[in-house]
Amino acid sequence: MTGGEIVLRFLAEQDVRVGFGIPGALNAHLYDALHALRGDFRHILVRHELGGGWMADGFARARNEVGVAFTVPGPGATHAASAVAGAYTDCSRLLLLSSQSESQFRGAFRRDLFHGLDQQRLFAPITKWSAAVRSVDQIPEVLAEAFHHLRRGRPGPVQVEIPADVLGADGGRPALPGYLPAPRPAPSEASLPAAAAALRSARRPLILAGDGVLHSGATEALGKLATLIRAPVVTTVQGKGALPEDHPWSLGDSNSAAGSEAYGHHDLLLAVGARFVQVDTRWPWFFPPRRLVHLDADAREIGREYPVEVGLVGDPRVGLERLRAALEPEAVDRTGWDTLFPALKARSDAREAIPLLAALQGALPPEALVSFDVCVPGFRSRMDWFAREPYGYFYPGVYVGMGFGLPVGIGAKLARPDRPVCVVAGDGGFQMTMAELATAAQHDVPLVVVVVNDAGLTLIRRVQDRDFAGRRCEVDLVNPDFIALAGAYGIPAERVEGSQDLGPAVSRAVERNRLSLVEVRI
Repeated sequence: MTGGEIVLRFLAEQDVRVGFGIPGALNAHLYDALHALRGDFRHILVRHELGGGWMADGFARARNEVGVAFTVPGPGATHAASAVAGAYTDCSRLLLLSSQSESQFRGAFRRDLFHGLDQQRLFAPITKWSAAVRSVDQIPEVLAEAFHHLRRGRPGPVQVEIPADVLGADGGRPALPGYLPAPRPAPSEASLPAAAAALRSARRPLILAGDGVLHSGATEALGKLATLIRAPVVTTVQGKGALPEDHPWSLGDSNSAAGSEAYGHHDLLLAVGARFVQVDTRWPWFFPPRRLVHLDADAREIGREYPVEVGLVGDPRVGLERLRAALEPEAVDRTGWDTLFPALKARSDAREAIPLLAALQGALPPEALVSFDVCVPGFRSRMDWFAREPYGYFYPGVYVGMGFGLPVGIGAKLARPDRPVCVVAGDGGFQMTMAELATAAQHDVPLVVVVVNDAGLTLIRRVQDRDFAGRRCEVDLVNPDFIALAGAYGIPAERVEGSQDLGPAVSRAVERNRLSLVEVRI
C-alpha cells in the first residue's frame, strides 16, 4: 500500500468514511489512492478549502465524531485555517490532513518552496495537537496519536502534515489498529463525596450544561441527575441541545429571560462540561457563581475563571452517573425551587421568538438539524430556538465566523442523511461561502438554504446606530439575484417578502427533499 492508501484505510478503520478537500500536485498520491478505494471512502470535492474545513466541522458536530479535511500545503492550509481556529475555540473534532513538499527539502527555507509554509508554526496556537510525518512507516503511529487527541478529553482540532513523497511511498501492508474509542475516565473517588455533599446542602442548585455534555453523550445522564436533585438546567452557547428544551427541568439558554433569572436565584452552580467563555459571561445579569462545583474532562478548566468548592476531572457522562449514584439513596430537602420554577418553566416554554425564527420553527419537522450563520436570526437563535435534541443545532458561538452556515450544513447532512437539514444565513455571510452551493449541487446533498436578504450587515448596522449616533459606514450591500444564482446550478428556489410567507416556502422546500433555496426579503 502507498502512504495515501494507508491514510484512507486508517480513517475507514476509525469509522471516518467521508472527507472534504481539493486535489493538488502535492497530495496527488492521496487522490490516486482514493480512486482505488471509492467504495470504502466518499470524498466531497469542495470549491474552497475554508468550505472544506467547515464541512468537516459540521460533519463532526452532527455525528459527534471526527470530521476530516484534506488540503495541499501553503494556500490550501491557510484557506482552511479559519475553520481550524473556529474548531479550536468551539471545541470540535476536526482533523486537517495537509500535505507538504517532498522530504528532501526538509530543513530548507520554507518560504522558497512551492506552496511554501511552515505549517507546524502556523497551526500550533490553533490546534490541540499538530505533527509532521517523516516516513511512510510512521503514518499509522502518528494517526493513532492524532485520534487519541481528537477523542480524549475536551475535543479540539488536530493537524497532521504528510509530505508528498511519503504519500506516494510503498508502505507494505502495515497492521492498522481497530477503532480507537474515547477513554472515559471517572472523577477521583475523593472528589465525588465532596461534590455530593455540596449538592445535598444546596436548596436551589442550578446546572449549567456546556458542550462537554454533548461531546461525552451525557444528555440522558444529565436529565436523570436534574430530575433527582430538582435542579433547573441552563445551557451555554455551545451547549445548546445538551438537554432537550422540552425536558421538564430545562430552561433553555443561560442568556434567555428564564435562564438568566434562574441564575440570579441559584445558591450553588453545578457546571458540567462548561467553559466560562466571554460570550456567556459578558451579560449584565451574570456574576461569579455563589458556590461552584465544576465537572469537566479538561483539568485546566477547573478553577480557571472562578474559584471552585469542588472540582471533578473526568468524563462528564461518567461523572454525572457517579454523582447520581452518590446522591440517590438519601432524601434531602430539595424544595428550594418549588415556588420559583413553575413560572420560569412556563416563561421558557412560551418564549416568543422573532417572527423569522418562529416561522422556521413551525415549518421544519422536529427532527430537523439547523445550521445558523452569523446574522440576526443566528444571534437570536441561542435564546429563541427550541432545541429538541442534541446534535441538531449549530452556531459558531465563540469564534463567530461569518460564512459558517452553508458548509457546516452540508457537512451535517452528510453525517446524518436521514435528517432534514436547514441552513439560515444572512446575505453577507452567505456570500462568503456561497460557492459551496456548487458542492452541494454536484454531490446531490439535499438541504434547505434560507438566505435572509436585507441588503446589509445588519448586526453591525445596529452597533453603529446604537454606539455611533446612527453614523453608518460600509454596511450596505449590493447583492446578486439569489434566485438566478440558484437557477444557474439547477437548484429550485423561490423568493418571499417578509417572515409571514417564509413558513409555507420552507415547508415546500422540505417536501421537495432536494437542494433548495428560499430567499426572504426583510
